Amino acid sequence: MAPVNHLTICWLLLIIPTVVLSQDKLYMGDEARQGKIMELTFNMVKFSPADKPSPPLFLPTSKILLLFNAKGDYLVPGRLDSSDARTNQRLAGFLRPADTPRVKDRLYTIQNTFLETTVVREDSQYIYLPDTVRMDKRDMVALIYHNGAVKLFAPASIAATVLADAQAGLLKAAPIPGSNSADNPGNISLSALIGQVPRKEFEDKAEKKTRQFTDYLRVLCDKNADHEELNKAISQALTLFVNENAMVETSSNNRNNISRQKIRSYLNRVKMIQYDKIEISWTHVQYVSDLKPGPDGNFYGQVSFEQEFKGYKDGKLVYSDVTYKNATVVLKTYDKSYEGTTQKIWDVLLSDVGVVGTK
Repeated sequence: MAPVNHLTICWLLLIIPTVVLSQDKLYMGDEARQGKIMELTFNMVKFSPADKPSPPLFLPTSKILLLFNAKGDYLVPGRLDSSDARTNQRLAGFLRPADTPRVKDRLYTIQNTFLETTVVREDSQYIYLPDTVRMDKRDMVALIYHNGAVKLFAPASIAATVLADAQAGLLKAAPIPGSNSADNPGNISLSALIGQVPRKEFEDKAEKKTRQFTDYLRVLCDKNADHEELNKAISQALTLFVNENAMVETSSNNRNNISRQKIRSYLNRVKMIQYDKIEISWTHVQYVSDLKPGPDGNFYGQVSFEQEFKGYKDGKLVYSDVTYKNATVVLKTYDKSYEGTTQKIWDVLLSDVGVVGTK
């Protein structure tokens, strides 16, 4: 056999990454499978997995949350309309995408916006954009690189909803974080906003919102509260959050993993916890970070606190833990019109609540 020369090895090294990037991807639950989508209909996907290419799999689209082709185009099978004549065209276009290259990366956020930009680099916590702008991955749902590579930062079920809304034109394009407000009408600059909102006033309101949330949790933990009171507490607690896509992380001394769920699901779960008596308190609440611009034109900071949980049965304490958490707080601005004049007003809302540690 003829020896392999150095030039051949170099060509092989160039080819291998291209092959990896050119794979299709599908999500069934939160499981991602890479390979090749060979056929696609409204009801079925013929898929050849990269790890076991033969024989191909025939998968019902009802079991698939997301489909990505090698170019980064995507489909959400659950949102396809079989009665729409354009659906077959979309399926065909997905299998045979246009050759036009993408030049921008696209970020999708938990605030239901998307951002077309260039990702300079990333680390375990942040995505870095031009002009030293960085974005926290906890605010991200998905990133589709211009070369077709895909990353999800949220459960596939949430990503599917956000991506489907973007495809349907229901999401708005966000301004580039840190960009000049003159180039983005309606996007007030951070420096101008800080001039209007004293930091102490912002901190006080952020802490007040977290304490209000604690009050509603106490109602949900009251086993003597009636059905109407519990539902009212949930509705009022939700008004403290920027939207119902806000995620809450929970942990326990009885398990090693951290679970993540939307705020409404979390509140309903608290309401159903099986103890005779429950005490939940948020203590040592303090504002811990500077305001940073987000992709939706709002500004974001963090509040830290300790959550103490106690569960009682037959009058005895049977479980307790202390969880260290961070809550993202959002400063939103609004235009309020009164007697022919428009005034910029602001409010602070809660967003994601993350677990730092449990003891």
